[in-house]
Amino acid sequence: MVNRLFAASLAVTLLAVSACSEAPAVRVMALLEKLHDGGGAVGTHLVSLSGCQLDISTSRALPEDGQIGGGLTQSATRFDLTLYNLRKAGFRKLPSDVNQLEFQQRPVSAAMLDQAETFLAGAPLGGAAAQIDRKAIRKLLAQPNGRLTTQLMIMMPQDGSTPPLHEDGPAFHHYFERLRDVPAPFSIAMTAVWISSDKRPSPETLLTGSTMFPSPMAFRMQSEEDAKALFDALAEHSAAECPAALR
Repeated sequence: MVNRLFAASLAVTLLAVSACSEAPAVRVMALLEKLHDGGGAVGTHLVSLSGCQLDISTSRALPEDGQIGGGLTQSATRFDLTLYNLRKAGFRKLPSDVNQLEFQQRPVSAAMLDQAETFLAGAPLGGAAAQIDRKAIRKLLAQPNGRLTTQLMIMMPQDGSTPPLHEDGPAFHHYFERLRDVPAPFSIAMTAVWISSDKRPSPETLLTGSTMFPSPMAFRMQSEEDAKALFDALAEHSAAECPAALR
């Protein structure tokens, strides 16, 4: 494993703009559309970048011959760039020729706490978790790698049969849909799986799901060159459209 640090000053970033005629946001989206997935294949991603909001979403059909007999998996990762420090980034060379670019999350702020409360609103939580207050949220997020998470899990049958759906599936489906549509700025990582022969998500067919706030800002790129290019393009975009991410 190789660890490196990419760093740039605002002045250097501004001088670099003239070196490329393509808008930084366009370069960011093009690079993120060819992210390296965990299995070594290139995924198809929908990417949007506007101001301080970066959104990445993926939708894939599941094989019909699998244990759940076909279905759909969707993931969405959203970043409020002001919650991260884009002036510098870590670079790690991982196994299977994966090149990971990582940005550090900023300390807990009022904006982060506001988003955390939005994240928890309407979550299918029970017990003490449903009563968590702003002070407790701040304490949790201030811990190293502090995150808020929700999960809907099921036990896969040992006999290979189709797993039963969870009774909280419909509630989690509606929660998932709401989070995906929260207006910017917002940061979240989430994924869900539906058992659906028509490959369409519905409350009655959700199998599993998970959400995380704030989303870790790390990208698995196909090459070190792509990682460096993404770092530069994000810095150039932020200099013009989201200066708070470079402070």
